[in-house]
Amino acid sequence: MTQAVLRAGVAFVVMVCRAQDVSPQDLEALRSLLRTGRLTQAREAASQLIDGAEKHLPTLLKLGQILGVAKEFPLSERAFMRAVEMSPDSYEAQFNLGFTRFQIRNFAGAAEPLEKAAALRPDSFDANYLLGATLSETGRKLEALRRLRTARKIGPQHAGALSLLGVLYLGQGYPLDAMETLDEARRLDPSRLPVWLALAEAGHDAFEFEKALRWASDAASRFPDSVDAHFRLGFELETAGRFDDARAAFDRALKLKPDHPEARLAVGRAESRAGNRGAAIEHFKAVLRAQPRNAMARLELAKALVAGREFTGAKLLLLAPGDDNRDPAPHLLLHQIYQAEGNTAESARQRARYLELTSARIAGGMSGTVASRKLRRFVP
Repeated sequence: MTQAVLRAGVAFVVMVCRAQDVSPQDLEALRSLLRTGRLTQAREAASQLIDGAEKHLPTLLKLGQILGVAKEFPLSERAFMRAVEMSPDSYEAQFNLGFTRFQIRNFAGAAEPLEKAAALRPDSFDANYLLGATLSETGRKLEALRRLRTARKIGPQHAGALSLLGVLYLGQGYPLDAMETLDEARRLDPSRLPVWLALAEAGHDAFEFEKALRWASDAASRFPDSVDAHFRLGFELETAGRFDDARAAFDRALKLKPDHPEARLAVGRAESRAGNRGAAIEHFKAVLRAQPRNAMARLELAKALVAGREFTGAKLLLLAPGDDNRDPAPHLLLHQIYQAEGNTAESARQRARYLELTSARIAGGMSGTVASRKLRRFVP
C-alpha cells in the first residue's frame, strides 16, 4: 500500500531549477532531438553539452532538468552529479540529484543528496517530503515519520504527504495517529482507494469498529470494481457479526477476482460456519493450489478435516516441514488431534508447546497488551 500512496503523492514534486540564460540555441536543439525521438543523437549531444558545461552551474542544472523531463535519467543524473561536485552547497543541485535517483528507484543513493538539500533549506516542503518518502523506502521508518511530520507542518494541505504519513503511522503501530492523518487526506482528496483502505484498517486497529465499517462501506460504494474494497468491507462486516452481509461482500470480491486468496479463505470460513464442510474444504484447497505455502489456508483446511475426524490429512498439513513453528495455533490443533487418537504423550507435548509460544507472544506484547499497544501515540 505504501507504494500506491507514494506513486500518487510524488506526482506533486517537481524538479527545481532557476531560469537562466544558458546557451538557448544548444538547449533548443537538444529539446528538438528529444522531442522528435532521435535519441542516439540526443544522447551524444547531451553528453557533449554536459562535458562542455562542467564549470557552469546554471547550464548543468538546466541540462539535468531537460534530460529528466525526457526521462533520460542516466544523463540527467550525470549532469546533476557534476553540478553537486561543482557546488555542493547548491540546493537545486542536491535536490534534483536526489529526485532523479528517486525516480529510478535508487533510494539508497537518493537519501544523501536529499538530506543535504533539506539541511540547506529546512523549510522546503519538497525536500522534506521527498526525503521522508526515500527514508521510508530504505527502511528508516522512524526517520521517515519525523521528516514527513516536518513536511506536514510546512504544507498541511498536501494530500500526498498526509497519505504517506498516515500509512507509515499505521505500519509502525500508531493507528490513532494514522486514523487522524488519513481521514484528513481522505477529505482533501477522496479519489485515492489506498487511503480509504488504510483508513479503514487504522480504524479497525484502533478499535473504532463502527468507523472502520463506515469507511469500508464508503470505499466499496466509491470503488465498486475494487476487489480490495469489497474484501475490506466483508472483513469489517464479519467483525461486526453481520455474517450474511459479510458473505455477500466476499462473494462480490471473488466475482471480481476469482483467485483472490483472502476472499476465498473468507468464503471458506463462511461455509464452515454454515456447516457446509465439503464446500469449505474445496475453497481452502483452491487457495493452496495457487499458494501451496499459504499458512492460513493450511490451518483452515486442517480445522475442516479435524471436524470430519480426518486426522491423518490434518496432521500432514500441520506437520509439513518448513512451516513457521512459532505460531501457537497449529500446536493447539495437534494437541486436540493426538488427544482424540489417545496419544497422551504427544498430546501433552503439543499442549506444552502451545502454552510456551502463547506465553512468548504475551511477553512480547503480541496478545495480552494489544489494547495498550494499539492506543499509543507517536512521540517525536
